[in-house]
Amino acid sequence: MRLLHDKPNEGKTTKLILIAHALPGTYVVVPERRDATRLFHYAIKMGTPIPFPITYEDYLFGRFSTRGIQGFVFDDVDRFLAQASRGVNMVAASWTTDLPPDEEEEEAG
Repeated sequence: MRLLHDKPNEGKTTKLILIAHALPGTYVVVPERRDATRLFHYAIKMGTPIPFPITYEDYLFGRFSTRGIQGFVFDDVDRFLAQASRGVNMVAASWTTDLPPDEEEEEAG
């Protein structure tokens, strides 16, 4: 798994679109329906069409068909965790990867 982190408005979402476009069956998970619509049209404008994104709520409650889905990329995962925890402060998080720690940071940046 890759972690894309940067300041606001530095192209993280654009990178997610490129990843979703390059990997067939990869869906972007976004905060709200309006974000899904905006992202879908932005991807088309970029010339990198993607499947219509699903919302955090749809993801949490399994309101999507798994048919054809190969993976997910999350936009603003910090917002997803805040929503999933019902607003309780997220103090820390960890994730598992196959990459050694030094390659992990390089891959994430």
